[in-house]
Amino acid sequence: MSKRSALILLAVVLGVAIPVCVWAVAASVFEGKPTYVAGGATGCWIWTEADGSLHVRFSTKEKERKFEGKFCAEKISKLDPYHVSDNASNVVTIGGDGKCLSFALKVDKNLVGFNFVGEGPKVSFNIQMDNITLNSDRIWLGGHNTNPPTNPFELVR
Repeated sequence: MSKRSALILLAVVLGVAIPVCVWAVAASVFEGKPTYVAGGATGCWIWTEADGSLHVRFSTKEKERKFEGKFCAEKISKLDPYHVSDNASNVVTIGGDGKCLSFALKVDKNLVGFNFVGEGPKVSFNIQMDNITLNSDRIWLGGHNTNPPTNPFELVR
């Protein structure tokens, strides 16, 4: 057995966490409103406006889907829901420490989302759809509809 294989086996046996890569995405990629149509595709669109606020929208093409996740920064502020009240089970909240925003949204061919400010040098994003990590090709960033390299990912200023 190689030395590397032995170390990995030891980590697994001891239950030591092996770090998971979170890809950094430059803030410039988030600039400008992406192109989307309610009910045109299933996924998530994220962009920044000139005032630094982040805008997040979810839509589905076929059936109702549940989107869940958590976005974290040094401080989350100025939460503004967008059609969240269309479904009584939809929830978007900022945690007690003010560092993370959690959401659970049922979406059916309409646009549901929120706007918020994530302060600090990084904002981390982790998005699930129907209890499974959303494929990064279903996430579109900024005016060029760029897909992040993976999900979860981070906006880095």
